[in-house]
Amino acid sequence: MQISFQSSMEKLFYGDQMAGVFVLRQPPRIFGLKHNRVVLTDLDSESKHTAILLGALESTSTTTKKLCFNMNELDFQLSLDFVKVLKPSCLQLTFYRNVKWTTLNELAEAFPALFELNELYVSGPMHADGDSLLSHFPKFPPSLCFNNTSFLHDGHVVKFFRTLVSTKFEEGSPAAIALKRIVNWTFEMNYETETEEGETMNDYKLLSELVADIIPPDSEIINLDSAIGTVERRIFELRLAVGDEQHVIYVKEEVDSLNRCRTIQLANQTAKLDEVLDSPDSSIIPDMVEQVSIFDSDPDPDFSDENDDYPDYDDFEDDDY
Repeated sequence: MQISFQSSMEKLFYGDQMAGVFVLRQPPRIFGLKHNRVVLTDLDSESKHTAILLGALESTSTTTKKLCFNMNELDFQLSLDFVKVLKPSCLQLTFYRNVKWTTLNELAEAFPALFELNELYVSGPMHADGDSLLSHFPKFPPSLCFNNTSFLHDGHVVKFFRTLVSTKFEEGSPAAIALKRIVNWTFEMNYETETEEGETMNDYKLLSELVADIIPPDSEIINLDSAIGTVERRIFELRLAVGDEQHVIYVKEEVDSLNRCRTIQLANQTAKLDEVLDSPDSSIIPDMVEQVSIFDSDPDPDFSDENDDYPDYDDFEDDDY
């Protein structure tokens, strides 16, 4: 069952089951529990109903493992208010009609505790550059996805990679900790390559070609091209200096020349590198599902005991999000 809080004068709670859709005048118990997932959609920060909902969640110590915040217009403060109350370990922010672009700098400033999350997914008009990546990656959670085709240019990624390889990170520093705990960082980026003169080409160059000089000569660039040639996939290594040790980061780049899409992933294990771009000979990894409801299913029995701690994040890696 899924339940939705409608921020309207009717104040109805909606649900759905396999048998069909139904409407409840009185909702089932939703407050005072540890939920698996909470989805908030199109809440208005000026609405009294939003304030009532936030207050009720806080006063009853309602929490959730996953919080999906879907907004027409980006409102960092409102989403932060609910994050503080619901205390999720996984956060999804989707702002699909925002006309004003925002930046990674603004996100990091609005959410100073990003490092405490296990997973962050951001979909909407947001962009970054090499400097902001270098400034804020120590705050990134282990799993991360920025879903916007203009989030990065390849020039920004090249600068980021070159700086990672040329820097000796102090053992135990925030940067070293963030790098060592990477599960999967996924970034969408512009399809076209930007030249050193700042001009944009109509085509692309593979990152493995742009940073070929920093890829270890004794490591193999793995070619995973699709059978019909519409999606190019490469996996290569970057070797970083962390304390007195060498730390290997695996990079996977995917380029869809038909749909002009491009993504990169960073991981500490190749097993954590997904296939993000679809092709006829592969199965696409489903997006973290965008729901138009507030509460997901009935709380999992494992989450109903107030004295139980949340399970480890790894237990939920294959959860249908």
